Amino acid sequence: MDEWKEVLKMQSKIDPENLTNLNFSVCDKNNLCLFSTHEHSSVGSVFKVRHMPLDLYLEPQDGEKVPK
Repeated sequence: MDEWKEVLKMQSKIDPENLTNLNFSVCDKNNLCLFSTHEHSSVGSVFKVRHMPLDLYLEPQDGEKVPK
């Protein structure tokens, strides 16, 4: 999540209009998650986003057992 946080920080420097007032906070429920807040450019409201890592790796073990 530290790498993702750095990506968001870099993006806010490249495109500050769309990531205005970007801030981060920790998630008390899960230390693998983080929250970010930023001001939505067209609405003007502050958005809070919860970022969670997901592992999308799949290695099925029953390939020969499933009929095609």
